[in-house]
Amino acid sequence: MARKLLRRNGLEIVRTDFQFVFPSALRGLRRLETPLARTPVGAQYLVLARRPQRIGHAR
Repeated sequence: MARKLLRRNGLEIVRTDFQFVFPSALRGLRRLETPLARTPVGAQYLVLARRPQRIGHAR
């Protein structure tokens, strides 16, 4: 849903990461969260987007 909304408003999706896979009761498994960040599991996710760079315009 968020990715679609961002794209619809002209933004380019850079990446999507999924965060907070394991609850505190399973904190021993949290070392696995970094390798799982690109897998669609977890309580929250973040979408990194940017405005497309126009050709000939410096930032």
